[in-house]
Formats: sequence, structure tokens, C-alpha cells
Amino acid sequence: MDTRAVTRWMAVAAGAALLAVGVASCDNGDRAVRQSAPSTVVTVTKSVAPVTDSGSPTVTVMPTESTETTEAATETSPRSDLSSYYGEWTGHGRQMTLQPDGTALVTLASGAANVEKWTATWGAHGNGIVVTLDTMTWHTGEPLGNQPGTSWTAVLAQSAEDGVTVLHMPGFADWCSTRFGRSVVCGA
Repeated sequence: MDTRAVTRWMAVAAGAALLAVGVASCDNGDRAVRQSAPSTVVTVTKSVAPVTDSGSPTVTVMPTESTETTEAATETSPRSDLSSYYGEWTGHGRQMTLQPDGTALVTLASGAANVEKWTATWGAHGNGIVVTLDTMTWHTGEPLGNQPGTSWTAVLAQSAEDGVTVLHMPGFADWCSTRFGRSVVCGA
């Protein structure tokens, strides 16, 4: 086999290997959440043996599959399991309504005299959600220190105190919903 034929064969083998990997990780694209399977690294190797008695070198080109794999990226978009977050969440000095369209209304208070009302956005984040304050629409009393862009992550979790499912915001507060019942961690 001459050098040009070997080069062409190597290009065809490499293209076939890449096509196989591409087809294996294709997705039909019509799902709201799309996660590609881990892709496999394909290595094309070329071995050249010494000149044989006939005077021509033997060239072997062999696509091989490596044991190395790479994780494909996950595209995150609204998921149907977010429906368990929809609705009104309350706690002592706080109220939040999460709408299915990703908008929210948040009321935060420190005592009866210091109250802020905010528009917010929310959506999937990891195994829970993230709520981000947008615009303060009303306030009375002293500022509470919140700013546009302030965000909190949250997950649905069972309260250790009474086993009621709450919206747990680490570093901030727990929120209760009438769908799951009242928990002592949500305050008075």
C-alpha cells in the first residue's frame, strides 16, 4: 500500500471513528431536559513494521477505543418536577409566591415596622431551585439590607424537628407550604 493510500485510509478510519462517537451521543433535541451520554475517546493509531523481505513496509492503521471517558455537559432548563415548588411559601416575617412562569413575589420583614416587597425570578438549580431578587416594589421602615441580584438556593427537605417537608434555604430560612403542612422551623 503506498503512502497516499495509507493516509487516505487513516482519514477515513478517523472520520468513521468520529462519526460513531457523534452518532452515539446524538439527541433528538425535543426534550426539555437533555443529557448526553458520556462520550468515549477514540484514538487512531498507526504502526509501521520494518521492511519485509519483499522490500515494502507493512502499515497497519487501527482505530482503538480508549478507556478514558469524558462527561458530556448537561443542559438545564425548566423541568416538570418544579411543580412541587409552585405556590405560596411562608414563615415568620416572610412570604413568597413562586409562579410556574419563573417569576416570584417576595415579602420580607424585620418586625412589624420594617417590610420590603420584591419581584423576583426563580428556576432550577442543582437538585433544587434558586430565587433571585429583582426589584423592590414597596418598603416601609428601615432597610433590611437586601439588594437586586441577592439570591438564595433552596431544596425541599424534611424538617429534623417534626418531619414536615419545607423549602430549606441554607443560610437564610425555612419556608412552609399548606400543601405539606406547618413546621415549627417556619416560626410563629
